[in-house]
Amino acid sequence: MQIGDLVSVKYCRVVKDTLKFFWLAGIITDYGGDEGTPLQRSYKVLTVDGRHDWSPRNDLILIQSAE
Repeated sequence: MQIGDLVSVKYCRVVKDTLKFFWLAGIITDYGGDEGTPLQRSYKVLTVDGRHDWSPRNDLILIQSAE
């Protein structure tokens, strides 16, 4: 994954004392760690609901590459 890719991000929240997971579309704007190394573990994603948070790679699904 790279900056500019369209992704789906998994979030969780508590709804009536139950942990619920949901997905939101967003654009990768930054990455954490050195590109191409195992240290690249998280990405900063701007989602359609206005969040701009760091997300681990395992919580992202690539929808469309920026290329």
